[in-house]
Amino acid sequence: MMNFYRRFIGDYMRDTQELTLIEHGAYTLLLDHHYATEEALTLEKSRLYRITRAGTASERAAVDRVLARFFEKSRVGYVQKRAVEEIEYARSRADVSRNNGKLGGRPKEVKNPLGFPAKPCGNPAGFPTKSDKNQEETRV
Repeated sequence: MMNFYRRFIGDYMRDTQELTLIEHGAYTLLLDHHYATEEALTLEKSRLYRITRAGTASERAAVDRVLARFFEKSRVGYVQKRAVEEIEYARSRADVSRNNGKLGGRPKEVKNPLGFPAKPCGNPAGFPTKSDKNQEETRV
């Protein structure tokens, strides 16, 4: 079950600029359900109306328009092409993460033999800092 999906605002705005406010709401709720379940939407319109909270005739008509425009009716239910691609992408990333976890996760930070961090930080002991150099210049 996906709790997050990538949403490309530019693509969404380009593809939905002619939708009404009600249609935007219906589309968002249908997409969210599609992503959350990672399955095709049911073919039962009454269930889709409940998923989108469409209680009036105009709200149900908006759901029907969104389904017709953005979803493909298949044997198993309504699917949205981009959502299917994003679900597959998320699954592949989850598989990679799962396999990395089985291997022990991310590699540990490499330390030198004396136990110091691999990258030096700050000035080594005994070397003047920038503020020390500035003070010497003002004394001269």
